[in-house]
Amino acid sequence: KTDKAFYIIQMKEKKRPYVPEFNEVKEKVIKAYVKDAAISISKNEAEKILSLIKDEIKNGGSFETAAEKITFTIKSTDFITRNDYIPELGLAAGVADAALPLKDTEISGPVKTLQGWAIVRRDAYQDMDESKFDQEKDEFRERLLSKKKEDVFGAYFLGLKNKAGFISYTNLK
Repeated sequence: KTDKAFYIIQMKEKKRPYVPEFNEVKEKVIKAYVKDAAISISKNEAEKILSLIKDEIKNGGSFETAAEKITFTIKSTDFITRNDYIPELGLAAGVADAALPLKDTEISGPVKTLQGWAIVRRDAYQDMDESKFDQEKDEFRERLLSKKKEDVFGAYFLGLKNKAGFISYTNLK
C-alpha cells in the first residue's frame, strides 16, 4: 500500500545467479560497446569544435562568427532552471550545471545531453527572487518531498518488477 495506490506483487519465477553463456549476452555486449564508442567519438568531435571556436575568439572573432565558419547553428533559450526542458536537447540540468559557474559570455566545455553534445555560452544570469522564495518554500518543500518519495518508490517497484519478471493479468483477454 502507498499513499496513492495498492499493489499486488506475485513472484513468477526465481532463478539462481549464474554466468551467462557468450551467445546469450553477445548482442548486448556489442550494443554497449558501439554505444560507448559512439559517445567517445562524438565527445572528441565536440572538443575539436570547441577548440576551433576558442581559436576564432582568440583571433578577434566572436562566438557567432566561429559557429558560422564551422556551419553550426546557435540556439538560444530564455532563462532556464535545472528542472526545465530545452527543445532539441532534453532536460536542462546538465546545461544549467555547465552554465552556472561561467561568467557572462564565457563558453563551457562539451556538455552531454540526451541528443548529443552541446557547447554552452552563458549570456546572462538571473538570481532567484528571495521574497517569492520565502512565500513559496513550504509548498515547494512538500512537492519536492512527495516527488522524492514517488521516485524512490518507483525505482524500488521497477527493480522488483524487473527481478520478478512481472506479468500483468489485467491486459489478458
